[in-house]
Order: sequence, then C-alpha cells, then structure tokens
Amino acid sequence: MLPSFTQVNSKHDKLFNVSSFYGLNVTQSTSLPNGADISCVLLFQPTLISLRRVEGNKVQPVKSPNNYIKLSMSKETEKFSYYVSSGSTSSVLLTSKPNQHISISSQIGVRKLNVSPIITFAAKAPWFHSTVSVNYRQQLIHKFNFKSISAIDFTTMFGREKFGFGFQLLKRFIEPNSSIGSYALSIMFNRIWNKCMFEAACIVDKDVLLIYRFQKQVNQQWSFGTSFQLSNTLQPKLQVAWKAKLGKAVIHSSILFDGIIESHYRKQINKDFSMIITGSLDHQKNLYQLGFGLDYDNIKLK
Repeated sequence: MLPSFTQVNSKHDKLFNVSSFYGLNVTQSTSLPNGADISCVLLFQPTLISLRRVEGNKVQPVKSPNNYIKLSMSKETEKFSYYVSSGSTSSVLLTSKPNQHISISSQIGVRKLNVSPIITFAAKAPWFHSTVSVNYRQQLIHKFNFKSISAIDFTTMFGREKFGFGFQLLKRFIEPNSSIGSYALSIMFNRIWNKCMFEAACIVDKDVLLIYRFQKQVNQQWSFGTSFQLSNTLQPKLQVAWKAKLGKAVIHSSILFDGIIESHYRKQINKDFSMIITGSLDHQKNLYQLGFGLDYDNIKLK
C-alpha cells in the first residue's frame, strides 16, 4: 500500500504480518508528575539461528541482527501532543489540534547524517477524512531548505469506520528542488461487518497492483484471513494467515504460496513476562531462521 492508508493497513497488518522477534526484549516505562510517559527499550538478539543454502547444497550461517537501545518520551493533551525518541534512528513528532476537525503535525527523523522532516495537515468530519503530507529530505550538516521536497502525499477517505472508500495521489521527486519525478495513484474500498473485514485496492505505481484482503474473527480465541495480490506482470501472490489463543499462549502463522512460511509462538508466563519462539522458511532465498526470545514489559499484557 501507499503510505497514507496506514490506518486501514494496520488493522490487517496485525494478522498478515508475523513478527520475527529473537532475543531478549526489556521495556521499562514510568509516568512523570506532569503527565508525560518515559520508556526505555533494550533489545538483545543473540538467540537467532539463521542459515542460508548456497551452491552445492552447502549451508552457511547468516549474520544476526544488531542490538539496540531506544529511549522515548511522550505526552498527549486535548490540544497538543508530542513524542520524542532516540536510538539507531531519532525522531520528534509534534501534533497540534486547534479543534476536533483539524490537526497539524510535524515529524523529524534523523538517521546518520540525513534528516527527513514531514509536515502533515489533516481535516476530519463524520463522513470525511483528508490529509496532505509534505516530505523533505536533506543532509543534517546543511542549512535547511524548504524547497528540498522529496514527496507530496494527498489522501481523501469517505465513509465511517465500517464502510469507506478513498483515493491517494503521491508525487515523488527524483531530486529535491526539481520538478522531475513520478506519480503514484491508489484507490481503496473497505468494509467491516459481523467481525469480518474486507479491503480491495488498486495501486498504479511502477507496476499496476490489485489487492484483496479479508479476515474474520471467529471468536475471542482465533481469527484467520486471506490476502491476494496480482500485478500487471501476472505474478499472483496468495497468503493465508491465522492467529489462535490457547490458554496463555498465542500462535500466529502465515503461509505465502510463493515459498515463505512464518510462525510465532508466545507464552505468557506472568503479567509482565513472555517466552517467544519464532521460525521462518524462505524457499526463494534459501533462508531458514529459528529464534528464541524473552520479553519483559512492565506496562501492558501481551
């Protein structure tokens, strides 16, 4: 999907995207007297076994992901909110809400010596939601130039939570301060009924892509869904995913019929501590992974 349909996409991603967490994850959060929340996340990933099959059916190990530490602070009021984080990528998000229908936000992401500011204007009514985002890209060591636009994103959605349709127009610039670039268009329809969620979309970018996604929550214990994509190159992509809760354990699995199988098992030990086992098979890349994880979170149940 193109970027600004993320609110709808996130509902499907919870089912179709199987997380691949390996190692020890520690999340410690606290609240300040002024209402702000501070959290610290430490992720150590030494418990991943990753193998790749190469020529001659030989197997070689693949380097494991890096460890990282992330610090963040956030606060939200009726008229204003902010979020600040630092780690491998640092970011600042400021949002102002003059009234219940209009919001203005600015986000700055910093990675190495590159800075990526994003300014977004949003207007919302009971049957209407529209956003305009302007993305910038430049090096941190240079003076900021308001003409260094990398992309402009315009999205409009009509309808309510259970029914909606909309379109998105995205303009990408090859070089900042240049009118040369490319356009992308996305049209989407979504419907929610009887614990079912359906979405159909058409994306015209470098290729033309048709997307269908459906999921159903059978009961509080398990849900399943199917996803189908077809491009103008006539290469179909079918996915089946399911999530089941068995007591204090959750099993989340996905099968992509082009050769990718993923599974995630999480066992709740107590209110703060979970044990995780994940695995994936990617037959296209001849990559096989198995990992073990421990997750500590002092705020919310998993």
